[in-house]
Amino acid sequence: MNASSLTLGRSQSGSTIVARAHSRGLNERIALRVGLALIAYSRHQSERLSTDSVLLRRQNTQLAHRVLGGNTRHNALIAPTLR
Repeated sequence: MNASSLTLGRSQSGSTIVARAHSRGLNERIALRVGLALIAYSRHQSERLSTDSVLLRRQNTQLAHRVLGGNTRHNALIAPTLR
């Protein structure tokens, strides 16, 4: 990767617009942000796939289905009285 320039997009003529990064600090800040984003993504994936996380998600889904079913039954019972 050429870290000395950043591609910003294309102009109307189709040529690529390039901004030069003359500051070493800019490159370091970009690298730091990319690295932190990759770490956060990795942690998120690990949490998503952990056994406890999968179990908790399954329990939450079951609870949501029970609540939805209870609301449906409740609404079906009170609907005739609302007429």
